[in-house]
Amino acid sequence: PSSIPNEVSTPFGSLVGSYEESILTGRMSTLPSLPLWFIAQMGVLGSGPGCPSKLRCPPHISIDFPAYFYTHEEESAPSPYVGTLDLALDPSPRDLGYRIPGQGRLQIIIKNSQKTAVRLFLIPYNLQDMPIGYKTFLRQMIYRETVGKPRRVLGSAIHLHIRRTSRTRWYVYGPVRVVFGHRVLEQGIGDHEVVETGGPQDPQWVP
Repeated sequence: PSSIPNEVSTPFGSLVGSYEESILTGRMSTLPSLPLWFIAQMGVLGSGPGCPSKLRCPPHISIDFPAYFYTHEEESAPSPYVGTLDLALDPSPRDLGYRIPGQGRLQIIIKNSQKTAVRLFLIPYNLQDMPIGYKTFLRQMIYRETVGKPRRVLGSAIHLHIRRTSRTRWYVYGPVRVVFGHRVLEQGIGDHEVVETGGPQDPQWVP
């Protein structure tokens, strides 16, 4: 049976120039496939002192988006799907983005065209110390390890930007980059997921 994912925090400066960074940013040396359409549902569970009641579990937003995969000469199988969520496409006007509390857990569900979930991202965060008027990002990388195989494989990832505009307002804004596998949520015998969640370290915030 599959094991429960382990979660650690890590900086991501070492990923620059790597295969993982290339696929996450879309800077691949090969042409992408034809687009396939998916649905992303984003929500948040607020926590911590001072969290407004309306942000404890605010309404989710749903966004349709195209995703692509790449064939890389160093990989025996095609890459995971890669897509970009445009928060401006949400039906309600969100000039600033999707509002979240300063502390909580983001939840992003990726569904295929049959509305079957293929990936769930759960991203804990605490941005209470972010200065007003500053920005940062959060990134989660999910690797698949198999017993008896020395090399772990990137299965899923998400990269999103957050800004703080006032004492009580934080927003997920701009494009959200997602990477996810071809199969419905499942793991094979001996598979093991390792989840790495973090953000920039120096500087942690930028104006």
